[in-house]
Amino acid sequence: MVIATVAHRPHVFTMAALVALAICAATARAEVVSLDGTWQAEVAQDAQGDAMPAAFTRTIPVPGHWPLMKPSAPCGKKEALWCRTTWKAPDAIPPRATLRIGMASFGTTVFVNGKKAGFFPYNFVPSETDIRPFLKAGAENEIVVRLGNAWTQNSKGAPMAHTGKDNERFNYYPGITDSVKLLLSDWPAIKRLETAADLEKGIVNVRATVTNGAPHHSAAKMEYPPSVASPRSGCPSRGAFPVSAAASSTCSAP
Repeated sequence: MVIATVAHRPHVFTMAALVALAICAATARAEVVSLDGTWQAEVAQDAQGDAMPAAFTRTIPVPGHWPLMKPSAPCGKKEALWCRTTWKAPDAIPPRATLRIGMASFGTTVFVNGKKAGFFPYNFVPSETDIRPFLKAGAENEIVVRLGNAWTQNSKGAPMAHTGKDNERFNYYPGITDSVKLLLSDWPAIKRLETAADLEKGIVNVRATVTNGAPHHSAAKMEYPPSVASPRSGCPSRGAFPVSAAASSTCSAP
């Protein structure tokens, strides 16, 4: 992890500035591609598992969930929701290509070009799936997300809290309920950002968890640009913090 302490006045050092600090890693290239929009959709029996539907005859907004699907379909205790979109890859795909789903339920399976790329069992929290090995450069790529059924998760031993069980709740709709993004960059990359303000000292502590998915050691530096600082903020005009990570690791740096 990289921890930076930055002096500030709380009313001028904004969260947007902190985010700018975190994403301004000194890599050769970095891009965030939004996959939000109208996706194709289909309903299938949860018991079918990973057997993909032969056709997608419905649409659904992403973010969105079951009741927004058209044409509509009843949702009971046995149905799974399949969502499909495509993305045209550039001729040269960066080393890191991570599919980030901000929130989905119930049990998220990702397929890319017909191949299973990953499974994330948790609900209501972000998931990240490495889809780089499955992408085709310079071509249209199919991305399919399968959302399972809450009742199936509970029947397999998941605690009721895992699916948001509430005696006053009657419907448990599968769906992608937050933004879907494709994160493209070199390695290393910032995986997680935490901030904590110390009002007594007048500082903000910024903690970044850095990961390296390359098969070799990677080094870079995390910077915050001049736009983060202001004449009133007390920040220096620019700051830089070294980042060094071994192959296929999540690193901690002073």
